[in-house]
Amino acid sequence: MWIFISYGRGDAAELARQLAEWLRERGYEPWLDVENGIPPGAPFDTEIESGIERSSLLIALLSEWSLRPEGFCRNELLFAQAKHVPILPIRVEDVLPPIQIIALNYVGNTSPPEAVFEQLPRLIPLALRDGDIGRREWPPTSAHARDWWTRVPELNFAEELSFHGASFVGREWLFRDVRCWLERKDADAARILLLTAEVGLGKSALAAQMTARLNVRGVHFCTRSKCSSCQPRSWLRSLVGQLAAQFPSYREAIEALEEPTWQESPVELFRSLVADPLLACQGRIEVREPWVFVLDSLDEAMAESGSAMLNLLAASVARLPEWFRLVITSRPDSRVVESLGTAGVDHWALASDAPANQEDLTAYVQGRLERLAVRGVAVARDPATAQFVLRLADGSFLVARMLTEGLADPRFRLEACCLQDRAGKLRGAYHELFRLRFGDPDDQQDERQRLAYAQYQTQVRPLLDCLVAARAPLPTALLIAASGLDEDAARRGLCLLSQFLSGSVPRPADSPAGQAVPGIEGKAHGPGLRLFHASAIDWLAGEDAHAGNVFAASARKGHQRLADACWSEFRRGIEGMSPYAREHLPTHLANAERWSELTEAVADPDLGLLGRWVERGEGDQGVFCLKGLLDSRSLDPVSAAAVATQLARIHSLRGQYSEARPWLDRALEWTSVSQGRRIRAVALHEIGSLELYGRRHGEAERRYREALRLCERRPAQVDEAAANRVALATVAAAQYRWRRVRRLATRAAREARAVGDCSHALAADRLLAGTLEDLGHYPEALTLLERALETAQARNMLIEEARLLACLGWYHYGRAHAFLTRPDRAVLPFEQACAAARRIHNLPGQLDAFLGLGWCDLVNRATQRARQRFGEVLDRLPEGSHRELLCATEVGLAAADHQEGKTDSALERYAASVQLAETLTFRNWAARGLCGWAGVLWHAGQRSEAEARWKRARLHARRTSPRARQLTAANITLCRSDPATSPR
Repeated sequence: MWIFISYGRGDAAELARQLAEWLRERGYEPWLDVENGIPPGAPFDTEIESGIERSSLLIALLSEWSLRPEGFCRNELLFAQAKHVPILPIRVEDVLPPIQIIALNYVGNTSPPEAVFEQLPRLIPLALRDGDIGRREWPPTSAHARDWWTRVPELNFAEELSFHGASFVGREWLFRDVRCWLERKDADAARILLLTAEVGLGKSALAAQMTARLNVRGVHFCTRSKCSSCQPRSWLRSLVGQLAAQFPSYREAIEALEEPTWQESPVELFRSLVADPLLACQGRIEVREPWVFVLDSLDEAMAESGSAMLNLLAASVARLPEWFRLVITSRPDSRVVESLGTAGVDHWALASDAPANQEDLTAYVQGRLERLAVRGVAVARDPATAQFVLRLADGSFLVARMLTEGLADPRFRLEACCLQDRAGKLRGAYHELFRLRFGDPDDQQDERQRLAYAQYQTQVRPLLDCLVAARAPLPTALLIAASGLDEDAARRGLCLLSQFLSGSVPRPADSPAGQAVPGIEGKAHGPGLRLFHASAIDWLAGEDAHAGNVFAASARKGHQRLADACWSEFRRGIEGMSPYAREHLPTHLANAERWSELTEAVADPDLGLLGRWVERGEGDQGVFCLKGLLDSRSLDPVSAAAVATQLARIHSLRGQYSEARPWLDRALEWTSVSQGRRIRAVALHEIGSLELYGRRHGEAERRYREALRLCERRPAQVDEAAANRVALATVAAAQYRWRRVRRLATRAAREARAVGDCSHALAADRLLAGTLEDLGHYPEALTLLERALETAQARNMLIEEARLLACLGWYHYGRAHAFLTRPDRAVLPFEQACAAARRIHNLPGQLDAFLGLGWCDLVNRATQRARQRFGEVLDRLPEGSHRELLCATEVGLAAADHQEGKTDSALERYAASVQLAETLTFRNWAARGLCGWAGVLWHAGQRSEAEARWKRARLHARRTSPRARQLTAANITLCRSDPATSPR
């Protein structure tokens, strides 16, 4: 049995020789470079890889020399992981194990070092049997330490490191440039490096290799085969775990904290769990060179969980310590590039046609062909093979790897038609690999080819139909059930398909013991199976996939199969449904046009689809399914009206008011006072809200009153009546009728609570708190807001949570304004409101919170960032609606010009924004604009004009509320005192 010894020549060579002799005496075959002899002219790294591949165990002697970034030892560890060779670490010196093996147990350094041999007779069999010698346990740093971080669910990236950590060629120029980037000491040095590249250029392989070549202290792979890895909180958990595993002082800092609920804003979690503890303990951590943290495939995170991860990174870049570096890889998604196009971020784009990439790919292909030639693959020795692979790969490492893997098949032939018909296309590579794997139906001379293709049709294609239709990794049991195959046939099909799958499946029953099944491990590494790349799905089931593609799969059949399997789970009871079926059943039913079953699923209260679609951020699925139901014409008028109102609510939440209104009008057509009264009331309420967003108060009030009358008819619908009283109170608040607001909101809250309607009770409390604030009753307003927010968060009521957080942000902003202090307490609620609103696709909520952050930036003199926020609000604001946000943004842009001394532009903007605010009777914003306008005039020597405008501002404030009078007085004081100070 071969055992590979990894060591540092500078400080552990003698111990390595002693270990080799000790192993040899006990019947093992040690592989030690100085003993095994590398043939003259052979590449050193190739021989090392060969030695690791043939070994059953790698013993790593960890020392300062062995862990140097420029050394081979960390590469040896990564390559051993890639080849699934167990690793037994031995610390020769007091060094920190590299990040790839930080979670493994290790043998501590002994004195004398050779005393470690006494432990090996027990540890070597253990490592050979279990694959490692166990996971490390972390003792608390003190008797009073809280060990909550050890209970955080661990994301294990061994699979990703294994898959991407194999033979790596090239990119030395990139690693050299990254090291130079890390060595920058100037004040403007970026904290984040964004590396973007198209599919197939090896981004994930780069991420894995960085762990062996740089001072990497943490790594996180975002992959849709592990859905949780794409959530920002999961990245934070793995970051905390990896830091705590390496640095006792950091561990001591977080063990002093209470266990987080993980429901807080990811931005706040990053600050409290990462940034602040690192800054607090940095005096006790020796930082010889910048720490590197690698985040791979940000685009995968966006595809799975939207922009949550991206927003966290953009918001946190300024909080990173100067010695903390984050390297992010992504496809060149414009949202990623634009959102991270800020100070503190450097962006490098890798291009497939760049000369450096072409050189690296040539070396990569030649290296793979050399290894194949050593293994006896004749075609690898053909000089034309390298050119064939390079031409077909067209700059893609992914395609080159697929093609060279296919070369090992003895049936492979270099065919001119491949070059002529599919040169440089992924389609050509996929077709050739599928033909080699699954036979050629056009080969009339080879019976085996036809039999292989027949097996593909019966055992593989049903599985592929499901895989191309799947919306997430499919649990193996569900995939087998959906395919319609018996279990043995399905598992044989999965074995045949394994080369193209991510995830893993159990070994088939008829697979001989000890026989390697390519791409399949004996234990599961993820939540399910999926095709390894989106381009494979496009080739199999894209719009033009059936044009001459004999391997094409059918997404339509896949949806039918998955609908059957998920529906069967639903029928057996929702408590037994798999997470996949619970989440994606509606999509498959809609794609399969199973409208009666979809109607039943929508109506099921336990499944809770309408709540998920309208209030939980799953609106894309809701729009698709509800629109499909309506277009199918399978519903009676009242049911269709109910569906139409919910579809309209999803559109309204997203600010898509022109899409919402036609569905509400149809709901009114399909209902009457006697048929569908409740649904009609809901439709009238939603139409009233659209009128309110357009500042048409009279029409909005008329619609709300009509809906209220319907709700008060017997039998009364108390919850909907409360909703309309809240709406009427909202109209009154827009008209500054505070007594009416209090009366309506108080009654609505009382009635809603009487029937257990928490949502409308919280909405009424929110209005009451705003009214109390405007009337100057600040302590009562804050108490009511905080109590309502606590209830919303406890009950996971995301819409109200986002609105209440924004209200809390504006409250703290106003208090800071009144006392002429920085609005620091407002920033976190605004950030949390923005994140909560984004999670449920609530566009008005996002814009309101973003506007608040912009005004905070103005007060803090971050003028350019404020401009960016105001610009985004203007870009995304629905045309003709939410005009108060428009007024507030225009005043903000005028204030930005004011701060920067652009007096002519400021005067012009102030005048336009005041005219707009006065026309629309937004008195608060009219007063703010007038204060700033007057301030510019005052310092330009036009005192009488300035006083006239301040007088108008006081008049607007007097007609608004006591709070408005207080804030206007503060603004006049500010603007009079300093020519560069704008209103708040």
